[in-house]
Amino acid sequence: MTRILLLTVAIVLGACASLDLGTARAVARLDPLTVDPADIAVRLTPPAGMDVQDGSARLRLSARRGTEERGTDIDLRRSGDVWTIPAEDHARLRAEQAAIAAWKADDPSTEGSLSVTMDPCRTGALPLGQTGSVAIRLAPGAPFLPLLTDAPVQRLLGEGDAQGLPLCRN
Repeated sequence: MTRILLLTVAIVLGACASLDLGTARAVARLDPLTVDPADIAVRLTPPAGMDVQDGSARLRLSARRGTEERGTDIDLRRSGDVWTIPAEDHARLRAEQAAIAAWKADDPSTEGSLSVTMDPCRTGALPLGQTGSVAIRLAPGAPFLPLLTDAPVQRLLGEGDAQGLPLCRN
């Protein structure tokens, strides 16, 4: 299944060539273990002919310590072209942040990540040369920061075949 990986922020963030430079600086300061879940919002402006399958947008906070792994998945709520963490999931995500922070305090080599994925679908024909954009908001009332601007469909989909996407049932 083709998925769009919109954002991955490692607890120890490495270089990320696909980020807008200004956003890269803001994301580099983002600590997935302390960011308030209520503050995170992702905006996707899909290419013409493409949308996101209902119920497919997920945020995952995870960590690995040696052979142990832990994490939680949160289904994101959509409002227009913006996805946010539902209020009823804030406490669960905060609890996972605290548990991973405790792991990291016990073992600094703990690796973690925060990622957002969505399953794309077609609303009709997907003309060649279409582009889409992705942005993130890290604080309430703050402007959205561009992650990808006018990215070609193949950059959004990676190895996926845009014409082979399922039709949207939205």
